[in-house]
Amino acid sequence: MKRYVLDTDTAIYWLNGEGKIQNKVKQIGPSNLRITRMSPRQTDICVYLRSSAVLRMQIPENIWPGTYTIHRKQKRGKTEPLKFFEKMEKKMELYNKYKLLHDLRDLWRKIGNALNLKYHFRVMLTLVFFIITCHFSLASAEELTLPKIESGKVMLPWTELKLLLEEIETLKTVIAQEKDKEKDKEDIPPAEYSISSAVHNGTIKGETGRFESDFSVQVLKEGWITIPFFPNDVGIETVRIEPANSSPETASDNNRTPQFIRDENGYSLIAKGPAAFRIQAIFHIPVQIQNFIHTLTFLPPRSVINRMTIQIPEKGVRVIHTTPAGRMIQEENAAIFETILSERDTLKLSWKIEKDAGITRKKQAVLHSLASVEKSGISVFTEVILKHIASLDPIAFYLPPDVEIINVTSPDIERWDVKQT
Repeated sequence: MKRYVLDTDTAIYWLNGEGKIQNKVKQIGPSNLRITRMSPRQTDICVYLRSSAVLRMQIPENIWPGTYTIHRKQKRGKTEPLKFFEKMEKKMELYNKYKLLHDLRDLWRKIGNALNLKYHFRVMLTLVFFIITCHFSLASAEELTLPKIESGKVMLPWTELKLLLEEIETLKTVIAQEKDKEKDKEDIPPAEYSISSAVHNGTIKGETGRFESDFSVQVLKEGWITIPFFPNDVGIETVRIEPANSSPETASDNNRTPQFIRDENGYSLIAKGPAAFRIQAIFHIPVQIQNFIHTLTFLPPRSVINRMTIQIPEKGVRVIHTTPAGRMIQEENAAIFETILSERDTLKLSWKIEKDAGITRKKQAVLHSLASVEKSGISVFTEVILKHIASLDPIAFYLPPDVEIINVTSPDIERWDVKQT
């Protein structure tokens, strides 16, 4: 049996995988190792011994770095192809682990060649050096191993004991801080805030709706947060913020008092948590009127419970459209609309005030005139305001015959003409 070593220093060249191409010749031990590519799928290794005998063996196409063993079998003077066995796993980690030994081996060979030492003498010195190294390694390992003593006493100077105790206290502090951080991570709430309930009571007065609302807010996250509240079309009259527990310590802490701010997106509430407080607000919402149809649109804050009550102090109120659905209560002199909104619902209420057939109202017309005297005549601009008109029936105005009608404008007039009577 003869052993040869293949490592990354043995350069292998395959030029396009074609033809018979051999690599550089490298001296390993007493022989020359030469690798030859015989075919695209086969690689032969030729070992030329001093006796000029040629030994061949077949190896895989991909050669990994490592230590390999060549076994030579002879049968009656015949040399069979050598079988290729890998002594270590084909992993680069193993090569890197033993690379230092390979470098020491190459260095020892160079020293031996420089001193003209024979091969066997160099091998013997290498073996002695390896045994001495292993002996000192085992001795140091035995010194680091703690003895198994069931009982005994340890004597330490006070300075060393004090240093040891300080390190133990520092370690305890670090462990406690790590546990607190893990606990804080576990205690992070899934939401920053919650508006648990909101009650809105509104009254329609002309072209606006006046609301008195009561909110219950809880800030779950620690630190300052921003809570979107009202859109920009809402006008706030008054706001009152009180802590939920009304404790003197919380009430006197002005740095933690929530505040309303306004920007291009509307009104927002900034608050520092964790805290719980109550908000009472009075605000106004515009009412759109078109073709005698009143429309109120309101986007309330995102609350778990949104209870809405709207009072319309008129007779003959007929609901045309409502989102979401609600209940209309007709009283003697008013109509009350009640509904409950979900978290993302927008209130949209449309109604019309119909004429009461049992009540006779006197029709009225109010005229505002502006006259200007010119050379050719007198120009008069007249604004006519009609009251208690249930519908846009044909309306006639009688003027003197020498008056010329120049123009008639109104969003509710479809057509007008002039007739001589």
